Amino acid sequence: MNPRPGRRPARRASAGFSQSMFEAVTVEAPASSVPSMPRFTFETTMGRRALDDIVTDMVLVAKLSSQRVPECLQAKTPEIGELIRQRIIDQGFEGRQGETLLVETGLEDSSSANQRRVLLVGIGRPEKFGAETVYKTFAILIKEAIALGVSKVTIPFIANRATENSLNLKGMAYQLKLVLNAEAANIAASNLQEIQIFCTPQARQFIQAGLDIPLNNDSDEEADELTS
Repeated sequence: MNPRPGRRPARRASAGFSQSMFEAVTVEAPASSVPSMPRFTFETTMGRRALDDIVTDMVLVAKLSSQRVPECLQAKTPEIGELIRQRIIDQGFEGRQGETLLVETGLEDSSSANQRRVLLVGIGRPEKFGAETVYKTFAILIKEAIALGVSKVTIPFIANRATENSLNLKGMAYQLKLVLNAEAANIAASNLQEIQIFCTPQARQFIQAGLDIPLNNDSDEEADELTS
């Protein structure tokens, strides 16, 4: 599968999760037309959220190889952030494209079991970032979710100044839809039921627009809107 690029730069979102807490609003997205696709929910906030306040089975954290530690590892509970940082150091996780690190946090998941996970995925160097990188990152997340039998995953759509001109939010969301379509048969046989998208209220409309693009769409005009 060849992920399709597009044009406009991403709308700037928050730089990551932090200890600053704001009220969040959860909204369920319109039902998908793709068979076996999990339902989408949006959790929107005007501010940053602590990692340990996102109740999910597994949350995706993407890391550039040029980053030391992603800002989104900040948490209300210092022990949680330190646990993940130490695992990064111990395992030598550098953020190379396709590199992964799964961390068991001991926090409650969506079923109230203490099995919430953080999946760190390397996305490589900023100049190499694009549709293919995003597609591969989402594919890693979905395949890991299927293998672990989780029912809910969370994807923060967070703009990064180093990559925001390579692929916009609409383009990123479309890559997610392509991955889900490719994995439809495996998803149908799995426990995966919900994909929670964490973003700002302003970003939501662009993400939803990407999810609404028809599959196998050959419109050049539509394609031109997905990247810078």
